[in-house]
Amino acid sequence: MTGAKMRLVRMALGYSMAEFISEMQAAWPKADREAVQRWERGIWEIPDVVAEHVEGLWTRMMFKIDAALNELDDLAEESIEPDAVDLTIFATPQSLEKAHPGMGWNQHTAQVGLMAVALESSGYEVRVSYAPIEK
Repeated sequence: MTGAKMRLVRMALGYSMAEFISEMQAAWPKADREAVQRWERGIWEIPDVVAEHVEGLWTRMMFKIDAALNELDDLAEESIEPDAVDLTIFATPQSLEKAHPGMGWNQHTAQVGLMAVALESSGYEVRVSYAPIEK
């Protein structure tokens, strides 16, 4: 894995530097800001265990997108093609935390964005709305 790919994955999945460092520490406890920045710039070689962890994050996102596309294709084969695919994002980090504790707001928004791109590139109309804010 190159540093450029690591940075692309981090940003595409919506991780801030601090969130990404925390995520990388699950694979490599010595990960810190300096290490991540040097990996991303290609100054230091990315440890295999870290590269595998980053690839795993990316693969899980691709799996989610692929599963959604397959489900829609299955519906289309049954002549139940939806007029549009409705995706939901949360207006605030607090509203997301109430609905899905522990999920990162930026990651959620970025992942829904990737899903929207994949769906639209496959010919589906996508509608995005905010989830109702729970009080």
